[in-house]
Amino acid sequence: MGVAGQRKAGLREFCWIGGGAPPAAYDLRLRGWRLTRCAAPGDCAAPVPLLAPWLGIDPAAWLELAGAPAALRARTVFVDVSDSEERAMLLRGGFGDAVACGAGLGELALRVARALAHSGCIPRVRPAGPAELDLILRDAMVAGRRAGLFPREFALLWRLAEDAGQPVAGDTLRRDVLDLRFRPETNALQVHISRLRRKLRIAGAGSPIETLPGGGYRLAGEPLVAAPARAIELDAYLRLREDLPEPAEDEHHEA
Repeated sequence: MGVAGQRKAGLREFCWIGGGAPPAAYDLRLRGWRLTRCAAPGDCAAPVPLLAPWLGIDPAAWLELAGAPAALRARTVFVDVSDSEERAMLLRGGFGDAVACGAGLGELALRVARALAHSGCIPRVRPAGPAELDLILRDAMVAGRRAGLFPREFALLWRLAEDAGQPVAGDTLRRDVLDLRFRPETNALQVHISRLRRKLRIAGAGSPIETLPGGGYRLAGEPLVAAPARAIELDAYLRLREDLPEPAEDEHHEA
């Protein structure tokens, strides 16, 4: 049965990113949900929510989640997050929720369902360096003034802003924005980028788009992922975890 069929049947699924079976305190199967197995966060192709234990998550899984696409982070809910600053960090990083220790299964189920519902929402406003993109106006705003972008120019800037601060391959932009599944003989992408840069400069946004070796591009600025893993290197992350107590092991019998 596909995802659509499961929703019609009233079934809900979740994926536990923690190795083994989820502890009883976070086992949504006890609320009628179904557990989906996946070896790593990126392997969960179906749009189901991911539950991850903050105190016991594998560093490799943490790095993958922190660098994952926005849609996957938005449907990821961390549990066992007792520190309010850490919860704030995770929320700033674009994760669906960060639940403190002691939350009951009823509350957890509602939070997970809400995170999944919101993960498909597209924000109206997205920062793009010194500019602000408005999805309704389909234009960039700089100090309250419109830049006058054409649809393709806006789409390119919107796509670059999705991974601000990170390289985006030219082939990715051709596929996602120009709907080209091959590399054409024309320089259509370069022409659109050139016009976009010119309009941003005229609007007062400077030159936030950088050309990379190999034909890729990067938008200057902070990524939408306020990026725990991009801001905290792996060794620093491990040092942070050394100061936290070991999570208690809950007994659980497979259903």
